[in-house]
Parts: sequence; structure tokens; C-alpha cells
Amino acid sequence: MPRTTLNEVLEVTPLQASEASTLAL
Repeated sequence: MPRTTLNEVLEVTPLQASEASTLAL
């Protein structure tokens, strides 16, 4: 399991959320 920094998590999470909302539309 690769190490993920807190900054990486904060950057990736909004991206995933926007993708999910786009698919929901």
C-alpha cells in the first residue's frame, strides 16, 4: 500500500467528488 501524504489526499478527494457528481448528473 503506497504512502499517501495528507496534501495528496486533500488534492485527490475534491477531484473524485467532482467526478462522482458529474456522473450523477
